[in-house]
Amino acid sequence: LNRIHYVQERTTNLSPNSKVLKGFMTELSKKDSIQQPVFKPYIDTHITYGNNLKGIVELLKRENDKWSYEDDILYFENDAAEEQFTVLIKKITDNEAVLNELSDKLVDTM
Repeated sequence: LNRIHYVQERTTNLSPNSKVLKGFMTELSKKDSIQQPVFKPYIDTHITYGNNLKGIVELLKRENDKWSYEDDILYFENDAAEEQFTVLIKKITDNEAVLNELSDKLVDTM
């Protein structure tokens, strides 16, 4: 998210009058201004996606021996846990749809 600042910090040993550096920074700034409005939500959605996946792992840990997995289906003994699992799966599916859309938009900006 801070790639311009990152590059600036790592090029302090180069002459600020360098045509190559100036040209590179100009192009980087142009790309950054186009990609940033897509990249920020893309990263935020990845974080949300990961947190929702983590929520499933925490749910399975919390329910410990109160669930089973048979024939590609997860069964919970506790209805509330099953509902929480269903909600998390819905959120993850929604996250994936947003990530796919934003990924396509990022590719279009390259």
